[in-house]
Amino acid sequence: VLVTMFEIGEDEGDTAGEFQLWKERRGLTTRIPFPQSHHDLYLNPKTGVLAMVTGIGTAKSATATMALGLDPRFDLRQAYWLVAGIAGIDPADASIGSAVWSAHLVDGDLGHEIDPREIPEDWETGYFARYTRFPYDPDKPEPTGELFVTNIGLRDWAFELTRNTPLPDLPGLAASRDKYTETEPARRPPFVMVLSLIHI
Repeated sequence: VLVTMFEIGEDEGDTAGEFQLWKERRGLTTRIPFPQSHHDLYLNPKTGVLAMVTGIGTAKSATATMALGLDPRFDLRQAYWLVAGIAGIDPADASIGSAVWSAHLVDGDLGHEIDPREIPEDWETGYFARYTRFPYDPDKPEPTGELFVTNIGLRDWAFELTRNTPLPDLPGLAASRDKYTETEPARRPPFVMVLSLIHI
């Protein structure tokens, strides 16, 4: 099961969001009505890959995934789940368009944020984790629902399969990375594709 969060416009033939290139390149040609969510499912009947677009945000993602899990048309007891979404990353670590295999999923909605006009002058940001006193507080409590750890062995297996096929550093990426520096924390980092594998 391939899980994406959004598509920009149409599912094919225009600017691609998270879903479109998967649909085109993985042969997801069979449309399956999915009225429980805002987007129909797509299947490649030969490979068994089923793809969904959940919608952006915790509520839409959770409800769409739950609806699929409860749908009697599918037996997902032996399914592998690939969660493929975009995220920001420090340009010192990766370029725009890089693929990153992740085992730790963090719910960023579960945190505190202080209005920028009211944060202390010595704070870099007004955003900090629940049950902490300030940003980057070293006295961190155990997670209480903010962190989900996937199958690390499965993540490592996928990484080993793909580690020797690096994406090229295309012309212009170095110049793009140079726009983002530690001296300008308010600027958005470049986007990367974050992949997480889960086996139920």
